[in-house]
Amino acid sequence: MNDASEGAVMPADIMRPFSLIAFDWDGTAVTSRWEDATPVRQRLEALLRLGVWIVIITGTNFQNIDRQLSASIVGPHKRRLYICTNRGSEVYTFDAQSQPLAVWRRVATPEENQLLTAVADAIRQTIQAHTGLRIDVIYDRPNRRKIDLIPLPAWADPPKAALGELLRAVEERLRESGISAGLREVIQLTKAVALEKGLREARITSDVKHVEVGLTDKGDSIAWMMRELAAPQDIPAQEILVVGDEFGPIAGFDGSDERMMIPAATGATFVSVGPEPNGVPPGVIHLGGGPPRFLELLDQQIRLHETAASVAVRDHVSASSTSPPDHMATASTHRPDASWLLVEQGFDPAREHEIESLFTVANGYIGTRGSLAERSSASRPATLVAGVFLHPPNSIRALLLAPDWARIMVCVEGEELRLDRGRTLEHRRILDMRRGVLERIWRQSDDIGRITCLHFYRFVSLADRHALVEWVTITPENYSGKIAVDCVVDGNLESAAGIARVSVVEVPLLHAQPADGEPGPATCPALVVSLRESGIVLSFATTSVFHPGGDLDVQAEHTRLVTTDSIGDRWIWMADMGTMYRIDKLVSTYTSRDVSDAIRVSVQHLSQLAEQGADSLLQESVQDWETRHQAADVEIRGDSTAQRAIRLAVYHLIGSANPEDPRISVGARALTGEAYLGHIFWDTEIYMLPFFVFTHPPSARSLLMYRYETLPAARRRARALGYSGALYPWESTDTGEEATPPYAITPAGEVIPILSGLQEHHISADVAYAVWQYWQATGDDAFFLEAGAEMILATARFWASRVIQGEDNRYHIRRVIGPDEYHEDVDDDAYTNGMAQWNLERAVETAQ
Repeated sequence: MNDASEGAVMPADIMRPFSLIAFDWDGTAVTSRWEDATPVRQRLEALLRLGVWIVIITGTNFQNIDRQLSASIVGPHKRRLYICTNRGSEVYTFDAQSQPLAVWRRVATPEENQLLTAVADAIRQTIQAHTGLRIDVIYDRPNRRKIDLIPLPAWADPPKAALGELLRAVEERLRESGISAGLREVIQLTKAVALEKGLREARITSDVKHVEVGLTDKGDSIAWMMRELAAPQDIPAQEILVVGDEFGPIAGFDGSDERMMIPAATGATFVSVGPEPNGVPPGVIHLGGGPPRFLELLDQQIRLHETAASVAVRDHVSASSTSPPDHMATASTHRPDASWLLVEQGFDPAREHEIESLFTVANGYIGTRGSLAERSSASRPATLVAGVFLHPPNSIRALLLAPDWARIMVCVEGEELRLDRGRTLEHRRILDMRRGVLERIWRQSDDIGRITCLHFYRFVSLADRHALVEWVTITPENYSGKIAVDCVVDGNLESAAGIARVSVVEVPLLHAQPADGEPGPATCPALVVSLRESGIVLSFATTSVFHPGGDLDVQAEHTRLVTTDSIGDRWIWMADMGTMYRIDKLVSTYTSRDVSDAIRVSVQHLSQLAEQGADSLLQESVQDWETRHQAADVEIRGDSTAQRAIRLAVYHLIGSANPEDPRISVGARALTGEAYLGHIFWDTEIYMLPFFVFTHPPSARSLLMYRYETLPAARRRARALGYSGALYPWESTDTGEEATPPYAITPAGEVIPILSGLQEHHISADVAYAVWQYWQATGDDAFFLEAGAEMILATARFWASRVIQGEDNRYHIRRVIGPDEYHEDVDDDAYTNGMAQWNLERAVETAQ
C-alpha cells in the first residue's frame, strides 16, 4: 500500500485513532464508480483487521459498491464492514462466509410510492410546460424519484470532479429556458409540490444533475449506524469519524453530506475532502484534496491504530502514587515497530480457532496455540511437541495434544474473570513477531462494576527449547479486594483416552540448607504422560513466582495444586486499588526422545529456570529471535499489509523447525494445530526448505536428515509396491511409514477413497531435489557424502523401476497423481515425469 500521507500534515483534531469510520463513496473515496478501487480496499482491509468498524454511505445501489469494492474483500474482518445504500434506504453487512447480508431496509408503502411518482411527474410536467425542455424521471430507485434536469448524452454519468462544470451547464440550461433562479427554483418548486400532494416528510436533495424527492437520505444511514452499530458496540460519538465531500451549500441549497450531521451523531468528527467552494458548515473540518486526500486520511488512521496497538499497557494507575517495580517494567516499556505486530482487537468466537492458529508461539520443539489462558467455549487450546505421535491400533497416527501448560485463571472475590461474564471494556491480542512473544491486554468489569486490568505475556524460548514462560500482571482499577490466581498445567487429554496415561510423580529435590533454617519443599510434582504404543514419556514440571506491587509488603497465600491429571500453584492475596501485581509461570518439559530420564531432567531444568527468572529467559529468547531475523527478514516499502504478512510467514517458519533434532520435520500446519494430524508432506522440501537453506542452513540440514532417518521405511515401501530403491510416503510421521488416510467421509456420509498415498509418487523426486539444492547452496560435502548422495541414488533407483517402456520406445510413468492432488490415474503427468527425469540425471552425476 502506498503511503500517500508521508509528509502531509493533518489537523490535530483528527490525529487520534477512531473506532468507527463512516464516509460517502462517490467523490470522497473514489472519483467515479468505474475507477479501480484497490487503493481504497487495501486501506480499508488494514483498518478492518485492526478492529476498526467501517460504514460506507452512498446514494447508489449495493451492487455498484460490491462490484467496485466489497466483492474483493474476503475474510472474517469483512464482518466489520457495513454499506448503507440507496440514500438511507438499505444497510448491508457480510456473514461468516463474506457473503452480503441485508440487515435493514426501508420499504415504501403503495401510497408512498404513488405520492413520490405524483410529485416527480408534476415537477416534470411543470418544467416542460414552462420551458419546453426535456426532463426525465427515474422511477426505479427505492423510496425516491430522480428528476433528471439535463438528460443529455454528454452528461449521462458525470464524475464528481466535474461538479463545477455540471452546475454551470444545468444553471445555463434552466435560465436560458425561463427558470431565472435555476436549480434553486426547481428545488423550491419540488418542496412546494410535495407539500401540496401530501408528502410532508419528503427529503429533497440534489446532486446537481438530479433533484431527488424521497423518503430517506444520508441522515437515515447515520441514524441507523448510531442506533444499531455504535450503541451495541459501546462506541461513543467522540470515537466516530464521518467523511464526505459535499457538506457546504451548492447553488444555494444544502450539500448532500450535511444531512449526515444529525443530532444523534453530536460529538462525532466531521471532515470534508471536497472542494467546498462556498465553505463548510460549523463543526466540519475542511481538508480538501478529494479521494487522494481521503487515502492520506486512511493511511494516517492505520498508523495511529498500529501505534496504539503497539502500546503494551495503558497507564491505568497514573492516579496512584506507586509505580511498577523494575521486574514489571520489561513488558510495559518495550515499544516495537508496528510492522512487526499482528493485532486482534476484541473477541469474536467465530474467529477464535483462526486467531489461535495465527497467534501460536513455537520454537520447533514445541508449539502452543494462542488460546485464552482461562479458555472459553470457543477455545481450542493445543500444545504440540514435534515428533510425539499417537500410535492408535488400526488407526492413523497423529500428533499428541500435550498437556495445556498455559492455563491461568483469575478470580476476584471468588468470581472467575471470563469474557462471557460481566462486561469487556478492552480486549486485544498482540503477536510480536520480532520477539516471539504473544501479549494479551484485557480489561473486564464484573457484574457489580469492579474493573480489573490483566496483561499476559507468553513465549516458548528459542534459546532454550524446553523453557515455557507465561506471566500476568493484574491491576484492580477501582476496588480493593481478594484476588486468587491459579497457574495450572492441565493434563486432561480427552483426545488420547485409552492410548495415553496421565499421572503425577513427586520427584525428590536436593536443597542446600537456607540461612534462615527454613527448608524448601522436599519434592516437586511432575505431570507425566506415557504413550502406550510407542513408549514415549513426556514430563512437565512447573513453578510460579508472585511479585507484589509497589513497595508494599504483601503476604500472598501459596498453595500447591495437585490432582490426578494436573499440577500447579494458587496465589491468594488482598489487592489494593490501583496497584499492579505480577505472577510469573515457568514450565519445563522433556520427553524420553530427548533424555533417558525425562521426569528427573524436567524437574532439574525447572530449578535452573526459576533461578534465572522470567525476564532473563525472555531476553535470551529475544536475542535468538533477533539473530534469526537478521538473516531472514524481508523489508517491503510502501505496503504495510504485505510487510506484516511476510513477517508473519517468516515468524511461523522460524518457529516450525528444530535444528537440534534430525528425527523430525515440519508438518503442513507446523505446530499451530491439529489439522493434517501433524503429517509431513512434500510441501516441506519444495516450499519451506529453500527458506531455511538461505537463512538457517542447520535447520535445512536437520529437515533433510529426517528423510535420511526414514530412508529405510521408504525402501520398505518401494519393495511392498514391487519397486526398487526408495519411495517416500505421501504423508509421514515419526516412523517414516505411509500415514495417508485411505478414505474420507463427507458430511453426507459418503466414503471418498484417498489415493494420494498410493499414486502421488513425485515426492521421492521432491526429496532428491531438496537434497541437491541444499548441497549446491551450502557446499556441505559432509552431509552429501554421509546422507545426501544415498537419498538421490535410492530415489533414482525407484524411478528406474517405476518407468515402463512403451511401444514408442519411450519411457512412461503410468497411473499417478500430480501435484494438484486431485487428478487420479494420470499417465505421464508433466511434473512427475520432469522431476523423475531430473532425479535420474542427478543420480548419474552423483555416481560419477
